[in-house]
Amino acid sequence: MTWGCVKHRDRDKIFKVGDAMIASTGLASVGVAIQHRLNLPPVREGQEDKWLYVDLPDAIRGVLKGCGLWDTTDDSVRGGNTLIVGWRGRVVSMDCHLASYPAHGGFVAHGSGGDIALGAMAVLDGVKCPRERLTRAVTAACEWAYGCGGEVVVAGEGDDL
Repeated sequence: MTWGCVKHRDRDKIFKVGDAMIASTGLASVGVAIQHRLNLPPVREGQEDKWLYVDLPDAIRGVLKGCGLWDTTDDSVRGGNTLIVGWRGRVVSMDCHLASYPAHGGFVAHGSGGDIALGAMAVLDGVKCPRERLTRAVTAACEWAYGCGGEVVVAGEGDDL
């Protein structure tokens, strides 16, 4: 699994919690709270979908409520953050209500420049090196999206890079 993002104010938008990689957009304190306070719930064999679509969002919601980062008026993450979670070869996108959706086509992008990065990923389909493909897509997003920019960071594990 390979990830690309723009580093923002000396804070990593991508981090590991147990065997999950998580990327956070929006309010910085949301990502920091998840990174440092989330304890992954146990996974029961044969219940991987339930874990990814129910148990994990519930655990994240609990952390954010405990930190005052959950807006009870509209039942959503304060600041409208969205998350991307990679776990055991799967990638899901979580909206601000923590509803989870599988990645379409094997990749997903959030935040300012997300649509441009998605388009670039589709156009760069022939580029087989994940690091090059992600770097080029995120760089295009930084160039063309208002409010997007900074150091491009690509993270991954094993042979993905």
